[in-house]
Order: sequence, then C-alpha cells, then structure tokens
Amino acid sequence: WWTDPLGAVFHRTDRDGADSVVARSVGIQDILPGQRYALVIGYSFAQNSGSLLVFDLRTGETEMLVEEEVVEARYTAGYLVWVRADNVMFAAALDLKSRRLKGPPVEIANDLTVTGAGLVQWSVSENGSVAYLPGTDSELVEVTRSGEVRRILDEPGRYHSPRYSPDGTRIALDIVRSEGRDVWVYSRDGSERTRATRTGDGHDPVWSS
Repeated sequence: WWTDPLGAVFHRTDRDGADSVVARSVGIQDILPGQRYALVIGYSFAQNSGSLLVFDLRTGETEMLVEEEVVEARYTAGYLVWVRADNVMFAAALDLKSRRLKGPPVEIANDLTVTGAGLVQWSVSENGSVAYLPGTDSELVEVTRSGEVRRILDEPGRYHSPRYSPDGTRIALDIVRSEGRDVWVYSRDGSERTRATRTGDGHDPVWSS
C-alpha cells in the first residue's frame, strides 16, 4: 500500500507486482494492527493536510477519526499520534475494536518542524516513544551586500519561501498560523499586506509578469 505524493493517489501493489488504484485524494499514514484498517488522510485539492480517516482495506469504506486538518498520523502502543496543520502534535488512546478515540486528545508538543511538502520531521517507535525536530519562529529581513540587516516584519512568525515581485516592490510568502497556512503579499517596508489565499494550506508562491 502506498501513496503517490504528487497526485495523492492511493495504490495497492500485489505480490506479483500488479498495481491498482485504491482511492484518489487519499494518503496512507499507517496500517492498524489486524491488517484490515489503515489510517489515511483525505486531502482537499492542492493541500497536504486533511481530515484523518480510518480506511477499510477490503471494502474501501472510510470512517471519520479526526476532523481537523492533519498533516501526518501514526498508531503506536494503543495510542493515535497526529500532527495538525499548525505544527502541533496530539495523542489520544485509540480503541481498535470501535476505531474511536477513547479520551480527549492531549497536546504533546506545539512546535514541530514540517517541510513545505507537508512532511513532519518526526519518528514514532513501536513502544510509544516519539522523536521530533522542534520548529522555531523566524524573522523576515533583508540583508544588503555589505551585510546590513533590515527587518521587514517586526513580529516573528513561521515565514516560508519569500519571493520578490517582478518589479521588486512587494514580497510574497506563506505563513503558518494556528488557523492554517496561507500566502500573504507584503510591501518591502512591511506597511501594507494582502492575504492572497484562504485555503488553509496555501504555500510556496511564485510570481509571473
């Protein structure tokens, strides 16, 4: 079982090498004990996060497990562990028989590193231990050739992939916040700003003339 990350297509490859498409706009995360059910993320168009579902590998039916935007999820030692789109990690006990959470989620960490492609920098072991790289806020600055640093935005944040406009007067970038990730456009002095996307997962802007 595997997912093509570019097209978010869920595949099955048999022992003889035959490949078949199981579902579209679905990304597999983990296979639960018993081998019948899998944790998958149901993606919206052009997003790398979505609701966390339980997928029946025999019938293709799905059940909602975590409705909020999830980037990645794993099962370990009786617990479901997942990372939201705002880089916060949660855990909750999972009842395998009913495939439901047995209690309220507990926040484990609130600052994980997530790549622009939506890959969490973490690893979950079978005994329940989790290792991860913490993320940090950054500043948006310009640096001259002589080494002079000028801050564009006073407030630190999760800024990613800044790009100058063709005329050099504006900067487009994506910002990760608690409500999701979207592209914003700023003037070079930071005095004017415009929100360019409202998908909750807009990122890596590119200008054209």
